[in-house]
Amino acid sequence: MRAALLGGLSLAVANTAAALPLGEAINRFQGQFSDEMRQTGAPGAAWVIVEGDRVAGMGTWGIKAQGSPDRVTENTVFRLASVSKTFAASLTTILVNEGRISLDAPVAGYVPAFQTKYASTKSALTLRDVLSHQTGYVHNAYDGMIEGGRTLDQILPYFGTLKPNCKPGTCYGYQNVLFSIVEPVVEKSTGNPYENLIRDRLFTPLGMNTASVGYEGYLQSPDKASPHVLVAKRTYRKTRVKETYYHFNPAAGVNASITDMSKWLSAQLGKRPDVLPDGSIGMMTKKEVRTLREMSKRRWRPYLTNAHYGLGWRIYDFGDDTLVYHFGAVEGFRALVAYSKSRNVGISILTNGGSNEIDELNVAFWAALQANEVADATPIPVQQKAVVKVAAAAPAKSRFPAVLPKAKPARP
Repeated sequence: MRAALLGGLSLAVANTAAALPLGEAINRFQGQFSDEMRQTGAPGAAWVIVEGDRVAGMGTWGIKAQGSPDRVTENTVFRLASVSKTFAASLTTILVNEGRISLDAPVAGYVPAFQTKYASTKSALTLRDVLSHQTGYVHNAYDGMIEGGRTLDQILPYFGTLKPNCKPGTCYGYQNVLFSIVEPVVEKSTGNPYENLIRDRLFTPLGMNTASVGYEGYLQSPDKASPHVLVAKRTYRKTRVKETYYHFNPAAGVNASITDMSKWLSAQLGKRPDVLPDGSIGMMTKKEVRTLREMSKRRWRPYLTNAHYGLGWRIYDFGDDTLVYHFGAVEGFRALVAYSKSRNVGISILTNGGSNEIDELNVAFWAALQANEVADATPIPVQQKAVVKVAAAAPAKSRFPAVLPKAKPARP
């Protein structure tokens, strides 16, 4: 399927055809999804496509855990990894919208353990810088310590020995440790634990009934997927869930089912202003910093004309559209979420296999909706043992700072 997908994407640049209506694009995606799962040997996965506040299509594939007959359901919980950043940003901007915190206030006072090599860095770093990955440090600073089991308070003092690459707010460097400063900021601003805030302000009012935050939340989920790592071509091995990134909940601590993600997408599309007001969505999707390195990624390269990071979200100029997007990866899980405000459409894919191929499916779906970009609009036959529901469908010069030229590649 990989060759078929990439071949289709390459043809899309050279050939002209009409864009697909949403229903046809979903049928096409459904076939590509089943083909990709078969060819890669993925253990389990789930997908959803929403149009506004309705589920336009949803499907599941495979098993929750190797050696078990239990199949993935619409309520099976997966780890979201870095898609968790979209929840941290949503909560933060809700509080900003209420006047409880400021995006441009320094964060140092909320995190006494945070040390910097230069005093000017510490005093200048704001919540906006944290949420947009403009802290000034190299990509993924001290992620190795996360994987070694250390906590936020244990890692923050080490920034006192790390020379920044630029001043806060002037360059992009993707972070997990520093992004998680969001947690103490919102906790001290409200007097409530981060997990409770996410539950009470987002999960409960949106009806995300199987979503949770943290390691214990994952373990307590009665219907959950187990992680699997790729050990050879089309061969996965079940592994155990590690607690490491769960110590950094804003960066990687959310668990959710595909049903939960349908509700999350509708909220991001502006259909739940009682929970997520337009002001919050506007803050998150304002382009804060250019991320030009993203434009060189093989899957996205034929389509992107620009790439930015907002607050907790990537923002891609994709053909004639703007996609708001995030990908997530921890050992044994992959997740993605993307939406187009202009098309009123969103997609999420979750898998318990450690392969990034789901992003090819994502790109192919958006390409199918683009005018003059689909070479073959014939739906691929579906041959999957899956639960599938499909409903009929009703550059100027930038002012943004560039990505660091010598920084290490960022993790999703």
